[in-house]
Amino acid sequence: MRLLPLGKRRWGRKSVGERLREAFEELGPTFVKLGQLMSTRSDLLPEDITDELKKLVDRAEPIQFEMIRPIVESELGSPIEAVFDMFDPIPEAAASIAQVHRAKLRGGEEVVVKVQRPGIERIVETDILIASSLVRILEGRIPDLRKYDISGIVEEMSRWLRKELDFSIEAGYVERFQEFFRDDPNIKIPKVYKSLCGKRVLVMERISGKRLGELTEDRPRIARTLIDLFLRQIFEIGLFHADPHPGNIFITEDGAIAMIDFGQVGRIGPELKRSLARIFVSIVEADPDGLARECVRIGVARRSADIMGLKEDFADLFDRYYGKPLSSIETGRYLGEILSIIGKRGLRMPMELILLMKALVIVGDIARDLDPDLVLLDVIRPYAKRVIRIEFIPKGMGKEVLRVFGKTTDLLREMPDDISEIISRLKNGTMRFEMETTGMEDLTSKVEKAGNRISLGILATGFLISSSILLISEVGPRFLGLPVLGFIGMLLTGFIILLFIISFLR
Repeated sequence: MRLLPLGKRRWGRKSVGERLREAFEELGPTFVKLGQLMSTRSDLLPEDITDELKKLVDRAEPIQFEMIRPIVESELGSPIEAVFDMFDPIPEAAASIAQVHRAKLRGGEEVVVKVQRPGIERIVETDILIASSLVRILEGRIPDLRKYDISGIVEEMSRWLRKELDFSIEAGYVERFQEFFRDDPNIKIPKVYKSLCGKRVLVMERISGKRLGELTEDRPRIARTLIDLFLRQIFEIGLFHADPHPGNIFITEDGAIAMIDFGQVGRIGPELKRSLARIFVSIVEADPDGLARECVRIGVARRSADIMGLKEDFADLFDRYYGKPLSSIETGRYLGEILSIIGKRGLRMPMELILLMKALVIVGDIARDLDPDLVLLDVIRPYAKRVIRIEFIPKGMGKEVLRVFGKTTDLLREMPDDISEIISRLKNGTMRFEMETTGMEDLTSKVEKAGNRISLGILATGFLISSSILLISEVGPRFLGLPVLGFIGMLLTGFIILLFIISFLR
């Protein structure tokens, strides 16, 4: 501390989370993005670190229009004036990866143009390389960090960040959302002008409306529609908006909910969807065994994974909340505690599930601000049960039949893959067995002692034979009429035999 400059000494008294957040802010936009993604990993990182990383804000100074124009024209293959009747040179918003400009097409349609910042791909790749190198160095020097698998987190975050750099992927996501909600008057997804989109430019319909904070009427309906919108994304489309903060949600003049900025979209496959449904049902019904089973099924167990401890912690958590109405449970804190338990017990959950939980908490908080009487877990329950078809099971038998049926179908479904993996590992010579033996300590000690005695016996025999040969020879100096080397050998032989007798008596 005394070696720090006076202005930096206060920094040394801050928590690890505060120092990490400030370091990310100084390192630039890529690290801010990485930090934001890392803030979602409450299953792996301590709470004080994730809480600080959540304070990171993705803002950036706008890039001048002269630097943006070449990118737009390169992606369009035409001058801006040939495509747009108006293109506002001043951006409406600027972030670390892109900035957004208001424009009007030649046909009169009002649009927004999302343009990637110049050279950002090279900057991101360089920063990812730096981050990966730093993490490897830190894990090499601080062994305790390895249990958090920071290098694995950075690798996973980097994959998401690279995907966000390709706007053609985002355009595809928007089209899929628009197609699914096309006939729903309560949902508005912007139109994508696919012919004008590329890897670095995205052109979408401009949507205007009220911010959620400006709503003064119809708030309960909007709240319920917002939750339904999000749950349909999860359980019906299999894609979900992973960054549904209030700035990305509008209410149109006709009362529809409009969502924008699909840069972060998570994918929920059929297997994860079913497991997620069972997780939600287990949470609502306070079933620690069911929750632990699904977490183990979809998670990645580290070497220190403690499955029995996981069940016990879930049981303790449910006991703490037992008897409380769902309306009194703070959903965000509840889900956060579940993720903390999962991480503490050595499981690493898929990034898609973590982002989904984060998004669900954000949407739940928005909905409760609009309608304090809304119970998020009550709304989730019917969607989850529909996925696992619990309504088709006779009342009273549902829970037990579902539990047995779920175990059996999962076993049968996973068995071919498991057998295939075992055969593949046997062929490749990568099959590894770990065995733990008990009660072997005494046997090991006895074997070691017997080995030592045999060694002493062989050594004594060698000295006896060699000394006898030297005694009857005429080689070397003599002492008391005997060859010195043979005499010394006999003394050593007698000493070894004495040690052997003492050891045997013990």
